[in-house]
Amino acid sequence: MARDYPNSHFILRPENLIFINQMQDFSKQTRLKYILANSYKAGIISYMKAHPKDFDEAVNIAIADVPNYSWRAAWLVGCCMKDNDPRVQAWLETIIDKLPTKRDGHLRELLRIIQRMELNEVYEGKVFGICVNCWENTANNQSARYNAFKLIVKILKKHPDLWKEIIFLTEPKYLDTFTSGVRKSISNIVAVFNMPDKGCW
Repeated sequence: MARDYPNSHFILRPENLIFINQMQDFSKQTRLKYILANSYKAGIISYMKAHPKDFDEAVNIAIADVPNYSWRAAWLVGCCMKDNDPRVQAWLETIIDKLPTKRDGHLRELLRIIQRMELNEVYEGKVFGICVNCWENTANNQSARYNAFKLIVKILKKHPDLWKEIIFLTEPKYLDTFTSGVRKSISNIVAVFNMPDKGCW
């Protein structure tokens, strides 16, 4: 049986629900938070497509530190945004400034959002420094480090005179924590730019 969320035209069906054994006080939640906590990925995306006005709320949640919500909201923003989305542009500086405070999957999803945005020189400098710090800390979540590396490469593509930096960032001590598959992906990314030492790993 379909279940209506109070005061909403969005219908949650049993096949889209998760955590159904976790009863919550919905009166303290927004519709979006309810969807984030109780729907599968397809249901969450469908909700946002039907309620585009909730996009700003999704970004607000994404840059906050709300357990079990923020990383999902960041993932949702990344799924529903367009490249260089003006709705994200309005929040871009805040997202960048919040990066050092995020961890693991939450950080990964915010980095993926930034990958799809055009960065001015000021933002590039901030993002590059943050991503290098993330990359060099091998204790960080490996998926977050990989996405930080992709942003580093994106920025260096615009500044070929700095490409030599990649030599130091791809030393074995930074790569050994990855699986062979990820190391190969990193190698392929670097090889595109005909780096002399591209075969070093």
